[in-house]
Amino acid sequence: MINDALFQILTNDAQPMAATAPDERRDQPRMMTSLRAECVFDFGQVYERSVTVVIRELSRAGVSFLTSERLRAGQEFMIKLMDGNSRPVFLHGAIVHCQPDAGGGKLNNVGAVFTRVDHPAATEQITERIRAAILG
Repeated sequence: MINDALFQILTNDAQPMAATAPDERRDQPRMMTSLRAECVFDFGQVYERSVTVVIRELSRAGVSFLTSERLRAGQEFMIKLMDGNSRPVFLHGAIVHCQPDAGGGKLNNVGAVFTRVDHPAATEQITERIRAAILG
């Protein structure tokens, strides 16, 4: 289950975070976490498969997670999380890189970008913003 802070990062129009290091390339606020989640690859296919991942960092733009799977750049995935009201949040994305974790174990550190985030509350917020803009 994601907490309110993670939910805000995924659904709000957050201001870009100032770079914390000279080589920092990210411009979205991100949160460190150790959240376990199910990650589905090849969803909707006969050979769909699911693996447990540990999410390390999460932002509106993407995610970093650990997995025992070796993944390839461009591979699509979907992570399903639950919000504080037990409603699903579906994070769709594509793998950017997969490298052996620095810890020296059997885990891989994966970086990915989101292509879509589906959440009932986010849809409700957008609808309310549109309604307020039209009706004043």
